[in-house]
Amino acid sequence: MSGGLRAGALNRKLKLQSVRMVVDSEGTSSEQWSDIDTLWAEIMPLAGTELQIAAQTAEKVTHQITIRYRSDLSPVKMRFLFPSVRTDQPDRLFNIHMIIDPAESHEQLNCMCEEYVVQTIGAV
Repeated sequence: MSGGLRAGALNRKLKLQSVRMVVDSEGTSSEQWSDIDTLWAEIMPLAGTELQIAAQTAEKVTHQITIRYRSDLSPVKMRFLFPSVRTDQPDRLFNIHMIIDPAESHEQLNCMCEEYVVQTIGAV
């Protein structure tokens, strides 16, 4: 019997995004992120650190994001976007660092991700 995904475990709706470099008319290059798919996932925090930089607090939180298996996922130039449903909270971005196929069963992927959040100190 296969371990598989638990029913209801994928309870967060995320957007999978990819990046490409674009060059404007003045020759300046910049990253442009675009949505390539919407999928259901489980987000599980693993660790966190907080850094004080100038007048800002930067938090780094490492997460494991579990999704159904797909063959087109790459840790290079891809990330997850978890859109906020509240206007007073920002969207959450998760950069993908590593992708694991547990037991190489092609049922699910465990994506090791890093969320980077910056908030100005004193902001409400």
